[in-house]
Amino acid sequence: QRSPGVYGVFISYKQNDMLHTVSHLKGALERRGIRTFVDFTLDGGVQFQREINDVIEQSEIAVVVASQSYHFSPWCLNELVKILECQKKGGLILLPIFWGINARELREQSILFMENIGQGEKGFKQDNPHQIQRWRDALRALGMIKGWSASARY
Repeated sequence: QRSPGVYGVFISYKQNDMLHTVSHLKGALERRGIRTFVDFTLDGGVQFQREINDVIEQSEIAVVVASQSYHFSPWCLNELVKILECQKKGGLILLPIFWGINARELREQSILFMENIGQGEKGFKQDNPHQIQRWRDALRALGMIKGWSASARY
């Protein structure tokens, strides 16, 4: 059993793809009284990764918005690994939203889809095969969870 979290919902997303949409989702949740965390609310001067991990651990629900470039971001992938760890050991509820991507793509991990995993951040080069495998495993696990499909069409 988890103790009640500081946040009701943590949202993991790729900023370049989903900032506008996630802003609306955050607003909708908060209008319903659900305290929601997204990374653009972080104060300056904090250790980003440590703060994110702490918030994930303190949340009751994690919403992962997996977009077409989510798997390019080492930040997103590290969040996903942490979310899955917390889900496994502490009962964090994980709710995936597959935005313009099919969950099957995450499960099957075609060479074309996975060739640049974690390489999307400018100046970031991931040469650690163990880390890449952790990310691949996390994406596969995400693709195995029943989620919601969405697209940019309103």
